[in-house]
Amino acid sequence: MPAPGAAARARRGDHRLPRAGRPEVVRAGLEVIVAVDIAVNDGPTFLDFEDAVTAVPEVTEVRRMLGQPDYYLRVQVADIEAFEELIVAVISRLPAVSRILSHQTMRLVKG
Repeated sequence: MPAPGAAARARRGDHRLPRAGRPEVVRAGLEVIVAVDIAVNDGPTFLDFEDAVTAVPEVTEVRRMLGQPDYYLRVQVADIEAFEELIVAVISRLPAVSRILSHQTMRLVKG
């Protein structure tokens, strides 16, 4: 059975995701795919980046890729202003980030 108030939060677009024992609110009004390259391609750097990026509540999926980019992130935020703040204040400051490219789906054709 859902927690009390879960339906109201869902209608508002609030999704609570547990992170380190505390709930975080992710407002899922905007989904963006973010391609990230890191400056140093070695084991410790990959692990440092992965540990840091998986702690970001707005990042709902992380894929390490063959070739470039090094990672694809699925990000969910309230709006474009929240996305800009996330990129400037959080994603760009993750360990070894050297390049960020953002993509937003115009229309889902299949899937």
